[in-house]
Amino acid sequence: MKKDQRAPLRTHCDFCSNGEKICETLDKAGVPADGRWRTLMLYMRGMQEYEFLPDQQKARLQSLVLDTLRRQDFSEESYRAILRTKQEIIHESTQLHLQSALQKTARLVNEFGELLMKRKQEVERLGNKAVSLIASEEYDPEDLVGRIRSSFQDVVTAMEKDASHLSELSRTDSLTGIANRRVFDEELAEACFVWSTLGHPFSLIMLDIDHFKHFNDTYGHRIGDQALTTVASLLKEYGKQFEAESESPFIPARYGGEEFAVILPGAALDDAMDAAEAILGKIRTYGFIIRDAGGAVIDRNIRLTVSAGVAEALPEWTGNIAERVLDAADKALYTAKREGRNRARQYIEGMM
Repeated sequence: MKKDQRAPLRTHCDFCSNGEKICETLDKAGVPADGRWRTLMLYMRGMQEYEFLPDQQKARLQSLVLDTLRRQDFSEESYRAILRTKQEIIHESTQLHLQSALQKTARLVNEFGELLMKRKQEVERLGNKAVSLIASEEYDPEDLVGRIRSSFQDVVTAMEKDASHLSELSRTDSLTGIANRRVFDEELAEACFVWSTLGHPFSLIMLDIDHFKHFNDTYGHRIGDQALTTVASLLKEYGKQFEAESESPFIPARYGGEEFAVILPGAALDDAMDAAEAILGKIRTYGFIIRDAGGAVIDRNIRLTVSAGVAEALPEWTGNIAERVLDAADKALYTAKREGRNRARQYIEGMM
């Protein structure tokens, strides 16, 4: 008789975490002895170690796991719902960045097309003018050449302005008018280079509007856009004051969604914290005015608050400094939100 070559079923678990077998931990948590559920729980638990995920996304995944364990709903419907939610959390930031990039690209294409048509019409007018002068049989050749040269120079000057305008569009957030993510990345890289070569300090402030989703749900996305634009204006307004007082650059940018960032080349942590507190105070005390599509005021003195995370590039850091200071400011921001929002927190080594 041929022997059964199948591997025997496992009746025990050898994998341990913090001295306790993982299967026993899952048993205590009430997770059924179902391969799919156990694999999903372990996978989502392990995602806490993924460095590419921001702390906010990790916290949402952790909350999803805890909510599942608390409800003890291990049905097929619950399993599929968790998978969907997990995917939404993981891909949310990527989708937002992609949507923003597509919108900016479409805007640039439209602007470029309009400028081309405008210049085409100017060149056609120039050609018609030259032909008309020659056909009249009453022209001075030198005068004609002078006029054509002057007209061409006007077109060249206009095209140079167009190029400058398009360059500015590619570097500006279309909604708020401040630097976009591309410029933020460039300026952060420049600050890191100066820090590493000359030893000049620099700090980063990450800002997030508190409960912005609720604000959008309450007033609508059009009003939400008004709020984003106003926050950006307040940042620019304070930036002028900061630069006048400190003689150091203040570089605000829209980081994405309701998040803003400020790069402070030359600023140490204490100065950056003072700036963050000043920004929070300026926004906290500002009475937002809500207008309808026609511009009429429908509500006023609406209050918004923001949370801030502040980090300074530390001398002992090595590796990718841009990523390290971003991660540090992000952790400080998460701490500010966890402690109740509407506050600024500075990064401390070891902060989670």
